[in-house]
Amino acid sequence: MIGNVASRKWMRNSATDNPRFLAIMIGEFLNGWRNRTAEPVKSYAEAQPLVVGQGEYLFATRCAACHTLGSGDYVGPDLQGVTAIRDRAWLSRFIKTPDRMLAEKDATALALMAKYNQVPMPNLLLGDGDVAALIAYLDAHSSAVRRSGGSQN
Repeated sequence: MIGNVASRKWMRNSATDNPRFLAIMIGEFLNGWRNRTAEPVKSYAEAQPLVVGQGEYLFATRCAACHTLGSGDYVGPDLQGVTAIRDRAWLSRFIKTPDRMLAEKDATALALMAKYNQVPMPNLLLGDGDVAALIAYLDAHSSAVRRSGGSQN
């Protein structure tokens, strides 16, 4: 539970989430609470749960430790626009079974591993639905940035 007693603004989230995800969500909350025009929440018991889409949640909890969206390369590549430059079938397969693609000597997978200090993409054990939600999130985020004409961070 995070809040500002004086302004009566509160947010709640699971303490077991990825720490980076929590930091991002808390930062956005703290930056945005001053600009809200809605009625203040009367108490923390009335705080609304954080609503995050499945793809955004997966990115924040599974991908953000190694990847960014528009902030440059990190441990792995920046994924801004990845859905425009990679074939969807390849991308789906790589997200789901990167270890298998490396074992099969997929040229793109090997090139990515070589470029990023021989750090292989781990198999996150995602199901088909999770992979689809993650790709939809990456695509929607990239589309929003293209429409706005710039970076979305």
